[in-house]
Amino acid sequence: MSTSAFSLDDWFFHIKQIHQHRMELGLDRIRKVAKRLQLISFSCPVITVAGTNGKGSTTKALESIYHQAGYQTALYTSPHLMDFNERIRINNKNIDDENLIHAFEMVEHARQNIILSFFEFTTLAALFLFQAAKPDVIILEVGLGGRLDAVNIVDSDVAIVTSIALDHMDWLGNSREEIAYEKASIAHAGKLLISGEENPPHTLAETVLKKNAVLLQINRDFFYQINKNSFNCWGSDFHYEKLPLSILKIQNTVIAIRAIVALNYLLPISRENIIEGINQIDLPGRFELQRNPFPCVFDVAHNPHASAWLAEQYKKLPAVNNTVAIVGMLKDKAMQDTVLPLIPLVQTWCVCDLSAYTDRGADGSDIAAFLKTSGIKNGYTFTSVEEAMLFLEKVHCQRECDRALIFGSFYTVAAAKRYLLKKGDTVWKKK
Repeated sequence: MSTSAFSLDDWFFHIKQIHQHRMELGLDRIRKVAKRLQLISFSCPVITVAGTNGKGSTTKALESIYHQAGYQTALYTSPHLMDFNERIRINNKNIDDENLIHAFEMVEHARQNIILSFFEFTTLAALFLFQAAKPDVIILEVGLGGRLDAVNIVDSDVAIVTSIALDHMDWLGNSREEIAYEKASIAHAGKLLISGEENPPHTLAETVLKKNAVLLQINRDFFYQINKNSFNCWGSDFHYEKLPLSILKIQNTVIAIRAIVALNYLLPISRENIIEGINQIDLPGRFELQRNPFPCVFDVAHNPHASAWLAEQYKKLPAVNNTVAIVGMLKDKAMQDTVLPLIPLVQTWCVCDLSAYTDRGADGSDIAAFLKTSGIKNGYTFTSVEEAMLFLEKVHCQRECDRALIFGSFYTVAAAKRYLLKKGDTVWKKK
């Protein structure tokens, strides 16, 4: 098949058709193609970030601080919220379509008859773009697990595990011990692995030891303290006081700072760089507060660990009488346990069917049934996020909603954001 005239959408369709079956974990296929493209090692430091939650916050903090210090950054994350190009960022900007298409062409040529998954293909495209850009630092976010994830073909200089909780158990195991092994396996011999998990399973340290890597464990080797309007963090080789708070989980910012200090001999960073970087962090969909055209909170929390943190953050907002939640989740998530921490904070529930957005989307019946058995009287089901947003529009106009809380999945948050962008401000003006 000729791909010479492919648009970006054509490429996405083509890449998805290459590998249509159940995901096969393993690095042999992608490593062969990466070697052909010379993408196994890089001339600049590489930081690889794994973890159940907090990967996006940590990678974003790293990117922002390094960028504010004047370094050329390369960042690869997943999934995206609104546009695929968000996944690949060079020098603090999303990749443009033209360069992305060129990278796809190069990967397609190099793979020959090797079957690649969508994530493997796009990871190689990102690495190809980073190799060409010659950045000062590369930041890679693991897609799933770590040991057999596509980004683990790259020899990183610092590995990070942000947190360990039960998620993706079909792939990673049914216990925190099994999951910790998968995530800690991104460690490399003679290099650092920084753990931000405050209650690490024993398998994390054991795996790092077997890899002949060096473990830096939060609350043992480095520490942090949150004050009223700032935070402090310190370790044997650094001490920062009165750093600014941000909307992100401070623990993840501390993990990023610990990694930056470790690479300070290659990429010097000042306290002023850290402060400015924290102040400039922008991560849509992570406790994102929107006051106009309507007060709402967007958060992609999709597992119990993330929703518990979301509940704690929501409690810190000024109290309101009527919170309306819009939730939609994927079938393979712990839906009931994810919803549970937010029940005391929400007066009206809107449960959305996500099956039209992805094959993995849940129809909402499990969540709706759980809410009913939990004694929720104001609960409604909707065939789409857009339909739920129409309902929200109505109750807002009737002054029956003071704030909306939209969570459960990247798909849910993205659909709600697109609805608002399409509608504009006019429908939200109180009459």
